[in-house]
Amino acid sequence: MEVNFGYLLKTLRIEAGIGLRELSRSIDISPSYLSMIENGQQPPPTAARIAQIEQALSLPKGYLFSLAQDLDPDLVSYIQAVPEVRDFLYVAKEKGMRSSDFTRLSGLVSAYGLEGLNLIIGKMTASNGEEIGSRGQNHGVLGPFLWPFLTEKLIFDLTGVEEKSTFLEYAVERLAEQVEGLDAGKILGDLLQREKAASTGIGHGIAVPHAYSTGLEGMIVALFRVPEGLDFGSIDEKPVRLVFILAGPRSDELLHLKLLARIARLFSHNSIYERILKAPAHKEVLSIFRSAEMCLPY
Repeated sequence: MEVNFGYLLKTLRIEAGIGLRELSRSIDISPSYLSMIENGQQPPPTAARIAQIEQALSLPKGYLFSLAQDLDPDLVSYIQAVPEVRDFLYVAKEKGMRSSDFTRLSGLVSAYGLEGLNLIIGKMTASNGEEIGSRGQNHGVLGPFLWPFLTEKLIFDLTGVEEKSTFLEYAVERLAEQVEGLDAGKILGDLLQREKAASTGIGHGIAVPHAYSTGLEGMIVALFRVPEGLDFGSIDEKPVRLVFILAGPRSDELLHLKLLARIARLFSHNSIYERILKAPAHKEVLSIFRSAEMCLPY
């Protein structure tokens, strides 16, 4: 017989010598509702309520939570051995982390290992003189670093395009090929509308067309290398050869602004412009960004 959450909860409660009414009072629910949970007539309660049950029954943090989520037994053992995992999940829920945030975090750890992750955390902590969790601002677990948002498939090389609107149309089409569910027409309209307000050519051969767009779950950052140069109406009237496109939901406004500032700061402090243009492989471009940002003050 499969051991379900309610059956195990009832067994653990009885073994702990705690009555149904006593436990229901300690977690502030009715005895009848708790009885229905134990008998499989109601699903497991909320994560916060499960944490209260674990405390009342003197169980390891995350023990019942992992069972309620039907996790792999190895994960159950891991959560028991490292209860901070459960604490992290509660913080992630409180901060509203989305699936795309977890995907980026997993990709970061997979690509650069724990050493790379610790390097980023150490950099952020040292430059702020305080713990990350105490900053009171939610930029997502990756902070305002640029390179974790870039991937090889979101770096493009374009030739034969000289005019801004034509470039944006072609660039968004390329993005739509790589980003599932991207509404190319909507993103293009938002970017063109932003360019009407003022050119996003920030000078020194860099442009950062950007827009807030509905329908996006998270921030998109793409880099286009245009060795022939584009007339972007830049403030210094010089042709643009590196174009960053940023698009995200209005809810990511603070992160959006931080990334814009990060790009401007990155190219004002590092001589990486020509290196990025001439890098033979997109993987090398990512490596250049990562190394440069590790040396840049937060």
